Amino acid sequence: CGMDDGGLLHRMEAGFMDSLARGNAWAKAIIPRLGARRKSRVAILYPTAMALLEPLAVEGADEKRADFLGLYKACRYFGYDPEILEIPDLLAGLDADVLLIPADECYHAMRNQKAEEALRQFADRGGRIVHGPDADIIRLAFDLQPEATGGTCFTYQKEGGLLSGHGFISWPGDAIALWREDGKPCVSRRKYGSGIIYSFGFPMGYQYASRTAPHVPFSQKNNELYPVALMNHQPLRDILLDAAEMDAPFAMKDVECSRFAHGWVAVNHRSTPVSISLEGIWHGTQESSPGILPGHSAVFIETEEKT
Repeated sequence: CGMDDGGLLHRMEAGFMDSLARGNAWAKAIIPRLGARRKSRVAILYPTAMALLEPLAVEGADEKRADFLGLYKACRYFGYDPEILEIPDLLAGLDADVLLIPADECYHAMRNQKAEEALRQFADRGGRIVHGPDADIIRLAFDLQPEATGGTCFTYQKEGGLLSGHGFISWPGDAIALWREDGKPCVSRRKYGSGIIYSFGFPMGYQYASRTAPHVPFSQKNNELYPVALMNHQPLRDILLDAAEMDAPFAMKDVECSRFAHGWVAVNHRSTPVSISLEGIWHGTQESSPGILPGHSAVFIETEEKT
């Protein structure tokens, strides 16, 4: 939260300090009991080059950085606890079913052709790659060339989607979603060896991280359109569920769940309580009724057998 940067923590009110102390005490007691975290079959490639080389003052940089954060949020909403990888992890061998690649338009400045070959090998042996408009490593690794589009809204599974962000394009391949304005592929898929490359013509992660609601373009008049995160059918969720088993026993917005050797950790970021069905011994940051996780709280659900 940045409160340590200016020495502001001591100015916070007593209720905040008490809550922070309880949370830290809970974490200190629980973390040694968790055991190893179970590895996910879904991974996200961190945009290292952009993080190192592109200042936030560059126009559009905030949207592109939020693309990575949004992909992580979306995975958590969908019941996944994704691995966060960097280029050396690709070179060491990618052990996953799905790799999500967010925007990194600075990749060419730190290009690594061995990493590109690792991506091709991953796809060739059956891996699935998901990327958006500014994933430069994909353009170079697979020689994919996008087309311009006049699209601002799309149709997926007969449902209209509204978008946040800029720089929409169209990728070659079999269309699974179409731009409403010109009918070009908005989301496409193409086979590569035994694997599949899913190409989004818009920053998919940013749709889950944007703080502003998109507006319906005048050209769409009274057509029924929804932000991606509110659509009944969401392309990214369908791709993940088709490719990899969920890491968590449930999928719930703003509620994270991670699996460890000795149980589960669930965190409720909502202000309201939620009901979760996980058997075991509950060790929560707050007291609650069985199966109820209060708002802004966490719980370690210890299991007798290793999960």
